[in-house]
Amino acid sequence: MTTITHYTKKFVHYLRNNRAVSALEYAILVGVIAVAIAAALATFGTSLTTGIGAIGTQVSSPDAEDLDL
Repeated sequence: MTTITHYTKKFVHYLRNNRAVSALEYAILVGVIAVAIAAALATFGTSLTTGIGAIGTQVSSPDAEDLDL
């Protein structure tokens, strides 16, 4: 009976260790993605702002006569 208890405890310990490793891998993955997004924003941030501003100046609000009320 002690053998079953011993192996059960080892199995539970194994499961807990694997969860911690998986959580660590996901945390590293999220960190890498966050750094990549920050680098992309730093690189392309100015051109994105300029492009969005150019689109905003070309879009006009509708006139009252253009609306079908």
